Amino acid sequence: MKKIELIVCEDLNLSPELLHTRCRKKQYVEAKHIIIYLADLFSESSLSRYALGRYFQINHASAIHAIHKIDNYVRLYPFFRERIENHKKRISEMLENEIPEGMETEIELISAKQKIREFLLMNKTLEDCDVRKYNNLVSLNVQKSNKNYEIVEEKL
Repeated sequence: MKKIELIVCEDLNLSPELLHTRCRKKQYVEAKHIIIYLADLFSESSLSRYALGRYFQINHASAIHAIHKIDNYVRLYPFFRERIENHKKRISEMLENEIPEGMETEIELISAKQKIREFLLMNKTLEDCDVRKYNNLVSLNVQKSNKNYEIVEEKL
């Protein structure tokens, strides 16, 4: 959430420290709402509304209100939608650059799977190299999961 906060504050030329005060200026409140909305979108573990609100010392109802408010703004105002899309794009780029170690093969596996699925849906012929790549990635993934299973079994 801290990284999302930094991206939004940089784009809006705001000080991140002031977001954690009780300041009620429109620009700071709106920035808080945007950060809560984006954190809700990008959180892998689905941060609870309580946790989202607690980050800015507000209750869960205010966090829910912030998410609904920004969602309505995105639907109503094209310029606001564009701003949020720019934030989403920057956050996605940031997250892509921070791939955890060992996740590269899983990402390759997913992209290969999507490519094969697209070819099948469009009734196109698959290239042999794509199928081999997918099979190799699957076997690597199985080997990794077997190693993890053996490690867990040894601990028991």
